[in-house]
Amino acid sequence: RFVSGREMPRCGALLRGLALVLLACTAAGKAAPRAARKTAARAQGEPQMRPLLTSLFIEKRFGSGEPLISQLEEGNMGEGELHPSPYSAVPPVTISTADGDVTLTPGSDCSILFATYSPEDEIEAMWSSASLASLFSELPARAHVVFAAADMQEAQGAVAVLKARAEAAEGYEEVKDRLHFQHFPVALDAANARNPLEAAAVGWGGEKPSVTLQWSGSDPVVFHASGSTGWAPIAFPEGVQKAEVVLWGGDACGSSPPPSNVAGKAVLIERGTCSFFQKAATAEAAGAVAVLVANAAGKVGTAPMACASPDGCEGAGLAVPVAMVSAALATKVSELAAQGVSPEVSFSTRRAPLVLVGADHAGVLREAGRLPSGTEAGHAWRFAALEARNYAYDQRLAARLADDSVLTVPLWDADSGAILGGGAGLSGGGVMPASADMRQMDTMEIALALECPGGKEGDACGAWDYVVQLHLCGIPSDAAPHAPEVQLGQRLAEGEVCDEEVARWVTAYGRPGRWVSDASAVLPMLQAGKAFRVRLSQPDWSAQRYKVTASLLLSRSSGVDGKLWKGFPRSSTPLFRGGSFDATYNSLADHQARVVDVPGDMTRAEIHATITGHGWGKDAADCAEFCESEHAFSARSAVVLDATTYLSGTSARKSHRLAGAGTESGCADQVDAGVTPNQYGTWRFGRAGWCPGGAVAPVVMDVTSALQPGLSALVTYQGLVNGSSYRPAACSGGECDASGFPAEIRMRSRLVIYAATPREELPFPSIRGKPISLLQVAQTQALAQEG
Repeated sequence: RFVSGREMPRCGALLRGLALVLLACTAAGKAAPRAARKTAARAQGEPQMRPLLTSLFIEKRFGSGEPLISQLEEGNMGEGELHPSPYSAVPPVTISTADGDVTLTPGSDCSILFATYSPEDEIEAMWSSASLASLFSELPARAHVVFAAADMQEAQGAVAVLKARAEAAEGYEEVKDRLHFQHFPVALDAANARNPLEAAAVGWGGEKPSVTLQWSGSDPVVFHASGSTGWAPIAFPEGVQKAEVVLWGGDACGSSPPPSNVAGKAVLIERGTCSFFQKAATAEAAGAVAVLVANAAGKVGTAPMACASPDGCEGAGLAVPVAMVSAALATKVSELAAQGVSPEVSFSTRRAPLVLVGADHAGVLREAGRLPSGTEAGHAWRFAALEARNYAYDQRLAARLADDSVLTVPLWDADSGAILGGGAGLSGGGVMPASADMRQMDTMEIALALECPGGKEGDACGAWDYVVQLHLCGIPSDAAPHAPEVQLGQRLAEGEVCDEEVARWVTAYGRPGRWVSDASAVLPMLQAGKAFRVRLSQPDWSAQRYKVTASLLLSRSSGVDGKLWKGFPRSSTPLFRGGSFDATYNSLADHQARVVDVPGDMTRAEIHATITGHGWGKDAADCAEFCESEHAFSARSAVVLDATTYLSGTSARKSHRLAGAGTESGCADQVDAGVTPNQYGTWRFGRAGWCPGGAVAPVVMDVTSALQPGLSALVTYQGLVNGSSYRPAACSGGECDASGFPAEIRMRSRLVIYAATPREELPFPSIRGKPISLLQVAQTQALAQEG
């Protein structure tokens, strides 16, 4: 494989011991010389690896061919420099195992996941044989996993236990050659790390609290703890060194009043019933100077304390430190209290490595987001495997962009410094290829990357799942069919509007995203050699910021999934939009039947529809975000004479169900399609036609067989739930949520016509399909059937 003309080393693992074994990501065999591999790759038509969509992997100017690798804190990664930043290039990694050293070279042929075990955390369930089995079943080909333990006593013993659990897990035999168990502990100082993955795990980790108990006549006893997810301190304020610990005697929720001796002391509170924030706020209001939340009996270690809706954790300004402590510590305090002894507690911090980091197929370091924890830790390793699957998706995207048969029209390149940041959005544009090139293309895609503009993902990326749209801009006038060319960043021309949606995405919770999305529906609206304008936007009230890289990709469909060429893109006529999803939805004026002219040389007709459901917490079914709505289209030939529509032939009915909405892992199941995994929010649940961190794929319905060239097309639409118009049932009690909103469908749909000869220039925008009433259709259908 090659990156900007430079050959990447093949990925393999060399095990040096009593025997010499080659663990290769691809079929075993003698490696060919570098020049021979390069020649063979080109002879087989293997695409060169170009920059994906953004500087997430390798930045370069268009046409320059010069890569710019992300910088480290102390320069580019080299021998002895182990202070990496995300997207740093990774040299070969040597892993010391009980059987000898294993050397892995990340690159286009394989990826690496580096997992660190920390026994004080509540992750025992994560490291169970059952959880590891989910990793083995989901791990993609050519992905390796390195298991290590944090610097602690008996680190080697912990790794041996992990290996035994792995060997007992279902699927181990199929992946064992790609599993490696590091013999030495992970140093908790990145400067002492043995390889860049280890250094990343430590350097990108965070501070976690430790609590020290001491009582009369005892030595200090240190316990590891877990802090909040950023909404409370993890240490006493300046000037406070320690505090006496007393038992609250309950969970500090509504039915658990404070004891009389809380003021000025640290309190130990039971876990459960209400949120961590409510416990801490109640204790602080009672005068406590620190809060220790005791993990439940039978739970191993501790867990991070997240903020739960509707608590306003981040803005509450809690001043007291809050930490979860183990059931063992709680037991010790209770035993001392029974003896009339009140221990004192002090706080300190320690460096805690990340559980997971990675190196992808482009050979660079990657963060791995947030894995499930607490009660969900039992299936966490499935989500670790999804991270590796995301690397494989990125590799496929890179190959798509490297395809020499694809024409690329840059919108915002890596050097443009384009930032999307709410408000008016981001204006851009370009010039379509010349007619000789463009007339061969019947497919258009949008390559988009939204990159965090600096820092770690969870801190630098937008926190919420907001809709992002790309619109085509123009002046709706026959006198000015094309928008004038305007410099990037300037205001739109007078009278110009941006209302024709090209593509739609949803941002990830706290992580970047990159996608290639079909946008063929608007290709007939773009003319060869002509300038065009676009606007990328998110909600006006959003303050989330992203570094943007985007391009149009033009291709001939014979090169996509083996499809035959459709013909010359002739027209794209708007059909139906969405609206409030209730009993009146199907009677909206915008949902009347449409009549569209069909040219005599039509070769193919398709309905393209981008459909997403939104709204929750206001009706019993949680529509339309979490309910499966159905969207039914029909097309049939028609003749319009003297304002009367006569139907002809048979109707093609096409229905699309927004399947997976409301399911437990509907979005997690779509990582292979580009959904960003392991986001910092509730990303994995199925939504209606969309996912956080995903592109909205348009539905393409072939209606060619129902339309006769030269006649008109009658197109109808209905939105349904369980075969009928949706009639929301009001929610009640705990089903309702004040932050929710009523159900709505957001839809753009078009009838796209392909023809046998190149199209003449068409005015922009296309004329909207002519509406007729459903009653008129019913009245004329009988005449049509009579001929």
